[in-house]
Amino acid sequence: MRVFRRSIVCKLFEGFHTPDLKQKEEGTKMAEKVAKVGVKKAPGYLYFVDKKGDVSRAKMARGRKKGSKKIEKVAKVGVKKVKGYLYFIDSRGDVSRAKMARGGRKKKKKSKKKKAKKKVKKKKAKKKVKKKKAKKKKAKKKKK
Repeated sequence: MRVFRRSIVCKLFEGFHTPDLKQKEEGTKMAEKVAKVGVKKAPGYLYFVDKKGDVSRAKMARGRKKGSKKIEKVAKVGVKKVKGYLYFIDSRGDVSRAKMARGGRKKKKKSKKKKAKKKVKKKKAKKKVKKKKAKKKKAKKKKK
């Protein structure tokens, strides 16, 4: 019964055009390969591209245990880094780079002048209230 259903579904969708995966990848390119290294990753290590452009690794911290301060060089590549790119080791063990995201939401600037003005306004308001109370007291005394 299942074989019959599959064959019907296949016949129905036979005429539809499916887009190629290669076309999709070319349109939305996230990262580009810089150097083919083929590093095999061991579990429990963090692999990264160091300042000199070589592939290095460090022991990852797990639980309460601290990571090791020792940094081992895995492969000498000598990649020249360009500003504005993030360099990383991809899933195949090659050195790749992606353009760093810049911008985003702008932070609001804190203005000290506005706060100072508000304080001044409050003081003025208090003085007016005090003057009104003083006038009322004087008026009551005169009536007596």
